[in-house]
Amino acid sequence: MPGVLVHLRLPEELVKRLDEERKGRSRSEVVAEALEAYLKRERLLSLVEEVAGSVGSEEAPHWATTEDVLDYVRTLREEAGLH
Repeated sequence: MPGVLVHLRLPEELVKRLDEERKGRSRSEVVAEALEAYLKRERLLSLVEEVAGSVGSEEAPHWATTEDVLDYVRTLREEAGLH
């Protein structure tokens, strides 16, 4: 895998588990995949925090309560044939 060589210090038990689970992939591939997932999750969380509260219950009454959201999602899934 081409890239930049980075030295990391990881807990020994974590490396053992990695070696048991990597299924023929290199450590670098697995770590790169995990880092991509981490960065994607952090970016999504940042976006959620950025827009949190930007839509009120007046604009989206179906988001007023947890039960309203669940009903709304169920309806969307049924309409899309994903029930």
